[in-house]
Amino acid sequence: MTPTRSVSNLATFDTRHTSLHLSWLRLPGVFLLCRCLSAVALFTFATPNGGRVTENPIQFGAVAWLSEIGTFLVIAAFVGRAGRDLSPGWILTRWWIGLATLIGYSIVAEIDVHLRRWLGLRLNLVFLRHLSHAASQSGFWETLSHFLVQDWHAILLSVFFIVTPAVVAFRSRQYVHSPKQKWTHRAMILVGTLALGFSAQYGVAVRKWRMISPWPYGVAMDVARDTFVARRAPGPDELRDLKELTGALPSTMSAYPLWNDLSQSYKPISNVQSHKNLDVFLIAIESLRGWAGDLRSVDAQRRLPNLYRLFRERGVFFPHAHSNGYPSGEGNMQLHLGVWSHPARAIAAEHLGISSRALPEILRDGGYQTKWLSGSDPSFDNLQHLMGRWFHSWEVVLGGDVALARGALAAYDAMGTSKPRLISIYTASTHPFYELPKSEGPLPGDPEQAYLKALTYADRAMGMIFDHVRELGREEQTLFVITGDHAQPNQWQLSHDGELGLPNAGRTWTTLLIAGPGLPAGTIRSDASSHVDVPPTILGYLGANESNHFLGRDLFADPTARPVVTVFNGGAAYIEGDTMLVGDLSKQELTKFRYDLGNNEDAASYQHGQAIAVEPGDAQKFLKTANAVKSFAWLADHDRLRPPAPQVIMPKRARWP
Repeated sequence: MTPTRSVSNLATFDTRHTSLHLSWLRLPGVFLLCRCLSAVALFTFATPNGGRVTENPIQFGAVAWLSEIGTFLVIAAFVGRAGRDLSPGWILTRWWIGLATLIGYSIVAEIDVHLRRWLGLRLNLVFLRHLSHAASQSGFWETLSHFLVQDWHAILLSVFFIVTPAVVAFRSRQYVHSPKQKWTHRAMILVGTLALGFSAQYGVAVRKWRMISPWPYGVAMDVARDTFVARRAPGPDELRDLKELTGALPSTMSAYPLWNDLSQSYKPISNVQSHKNLDVFLIAIESLRGWAGDLRSVDAQRRLPNLYRLFRERGVFFPHAHSNGYPSGEGNMQLHLGVWSHPARAIAAEHLGISSRALPEILRDGGYQTKWLSGSDPSFDNLQHLMGRWFHSWEVVLGGDVALARGALAAYDAMGTSKPRLISIYTASTHPFYELPKSEGPLPGDPEQAYLKALTYADRAMGMIFDHVRELGREEQTLFVITGDHAQPNQWQLSHDGELGLPNAGRTWTTLLIAGPGLPAGTIRSDASSHVDVPPTILGYLGANESNHFLGRDLFADPTARPVVTVFNGGAAYIEGDTMLVGDLSKQELTKFRYDLGNNEDAASYQHGQAIAVEPGDAQKFLKTANAVKSFAWLADHDRLRPPAPQVIMPKRARWP
């Protein structure tokens, strides 16, 4: 007699036949298949904003698959192991609970997919915390409906990825018994754990994995970080430390202690009150190392003739400039938004919903024509959404820095001179592995020499822009600001991170050149500066007196030296001039270096300067730094940088090559 396959008769069902089918795995298996297909769609199809979530779909998709497969295998193994000796009634109950859980998981996962496609956000505590506030904004529902209409085909695909596995699982519900073999569970746990481990080791482990891992991991990490980093509002002493380090003016609003309200209004200004009305080029050179771009050295002057000429003509050079975080997404965010990096989160990925006011927004609202151009895929650092909010338009120009310079000049010429122009440029050729056009010849085998060759190529590209402005006779109407998005650790620094601490000079030490009419040509400023000084310095130079939350200073109006704070991977550095104090934000184990010894003629041999003894007062300095960083983190997490803007700015469409 053929055994019945109904759930009610599971007690008499042939368990060997069930084991052969691994029937208890079918339920999560069909959902896992659709999760993998969803990952393919996420990293392949275009988004409503233009472009794709990433231009490296195979690389990102493979890691996403590993993390999803690892998660499902581990969970299925534990559930199957726990259900080996259940009665038929409890097996049926477990099946219905499992089905409901997987449907709920898939719904949340697809919502997470669309948040990444639409806003570059993940479904995490930061998003959930501010969702109610965002929903109260006048433009929220209009923005949501815009995405729903523009992305209807992707929404239908998400519905398919939820309904299909639910239907398949329901029709196969008779296969719910667990196999008896212990080795099956153990093997699945082992394979699943290895898959998760490999996926978590991708790139800069935590920050990039957060952008591709299944959504529960982001929520879990947020809970942990909220517990250990910013679990309570900063007290008066901690806020005092923050204001002392940033030089923030007393705020008239206690809820927004960093907001410097100069206009008594949040309405966009009608015109930048500038007596100069200058064009602005803000250029971030990828991985510009401070020891390789030191224009004080003869070696750098030969390698970077165009930057050196601009410096000699009308430039002020800051050799002790630093990024306030790492990697590229942080550097570009700081240069435009004027705030530090978060100690535990990537602001460009997780704080898009906060009220803020970036430099390009101020200039755009004041009548500037604004454009951002990138030589690489901005989705890798989740920059496309911020740039779409801040600039009139943005564009990706692939093919190397010379092609990028040509694209920038085409945009510059197309804008015309009826209104001043802000052209922000992010180069790419000096990023490892230094891919240069074939016309540049073979790269040296030594990575240090390859970097230096790429840096010379980047200088030639920037020289095209400088020369074009000269040929048009626009030198007296143009301000150039050139810096690096961050440094780039060499092999020696990477192998000595444990002794140096993070962040060290290998990641943050870059250079800064500001060149414009009226500046003392060929001047060198040895005080420490950083990315957050760039927005207030540009506004001050243009004569624009606008409300802001910038954490830096106007380098020309306020030449008094001030410590620089830089944050990365749970650590922070307190920098004064040529000295760097590095510590962990929780354990506060300190190291101290004189990172610049004043002899950078051989850039390829630079290590990290010279270790010096930690002095008794250094512990107090770093304690203030830790308090300030945690205070800023709390303010950013709780949307306290700027009072709410009156409306949500619609994202701009990108133009892709």
